[in-house]
Amino acid sequence: MPARLSVLPEVPVSQLLNAPGNEALRAFLFTPVKDSTVLKGKKIAVIAADGLEEIELLGPVWYFRQLGAQDS
Repeated sequence: MPARLSVLPEVPVSQLLNAPGNEALRAFLFTPVKDSTVLKGKKIAVIAADGLEEIELLGPVWYFRQLGAQDS
């Protein structure tokens, strides 16, 4: 299968997180949650479509795991 070409530029995560204006994103990803049992025992699913950037998927999954959820 041939590699897929994208018309969208690929930006390294480190560059994205350190870009001006992305302070809230950086805080979201690196600030510990206050109560890690909020979603304990709950299962979550994250649905994604083609063209999704890795950080757009991993950010929410990481956050829900920090709250105690299990991903399917």
